[in-house]
Amino acid sequence: MNKTLVCIFVALTLITGNALVAQGEKEIPKTDTTIPTITLPPSPGEVLNSLSKIGRVEWSGLVTYNKFYNYKGRNKQALNIGVRVADAFVALHDKDKTNFGNMNTVIFSLSKELNISNLIEDQKNILHDLSQKDDWLLLVIELNTMNGQLQEELKKQKDDDIVLLSNVGAFFEGVRIISTHFKNNYDPGKVSLLKQTGLIDYYIGAIDNCKKIKEDKTVEAAYNGLTGIKSFLADDPGVSLNTINKIQVTASDVVNSISK
Repeated sequence: MNKTLVCIFVALTLITGNALVAQGEKEIPKTDTTIPTITLPPSPGEVLNSLSKIGRVEWSGLVTYNKFYNYKGRNKQALNIGVRVADAFVALHDKDKTNFGNMNTVIFSLSKELNISNLIEDQKNILHDLSQKDDWLLLVIELNTMNGQLQEELKKQKDDDIVLLSNVGAFFEGVRIISTHFKNNYDPGKVSLLKQTGLIDYYIGAIDNCKKIKEDKTVEAAYNGLTGIKSFLADDPGVSLNTINKIQVTASDVVNSISK
């Protein structure tokens, strides 16, 4: 996908804190009624609205904005697209045009490696131009418009494993970012953003159904991370600070495994 496409597509199923996923016509019920229901892919407007629920956050201290992209293997490349998508949306939320541009460059480089950069190729410079003009309102409007176009492209997309792993990468980076914030600023009224058991079950089931990617060591690390976080949440439905710490360590380890 081009840099516009990917940003909309995976764009934080997890930073949004949503527990509903759709695959074709199949939906997984959300597990937390305090979080708005959205389907995948979420609209950028919904992403930003959910980010704002956390309150004032110093995002720049939570994201490293890794510019490396020379990864080998489609699984690793897809997972890293997801991680950079999460970072790109944080930069968008923070109106950080430098890192927003850097992450989109990495995303586009990775998508070229995956031979999927031709999707909506003619629109690849729109985000860059709008961000350089500091026109953040029009940028969000454009992202919402392109979101609809992306959904049409996804119907034609046959690389389901790439789509899945991109979302898994975004999920873990988003969980890492949010859990790191709550580790340092624990708020029992907002930590439910991390209670995404329906989404976790979806990813576990999807990887189970795709044995060829499950054999990959990095994918295996992500799978084990999913089952670990699911267990933490099952043991502590209230999501205590101790559980936040466990989730943060697990998500950080998975992201490090993906990005190294």
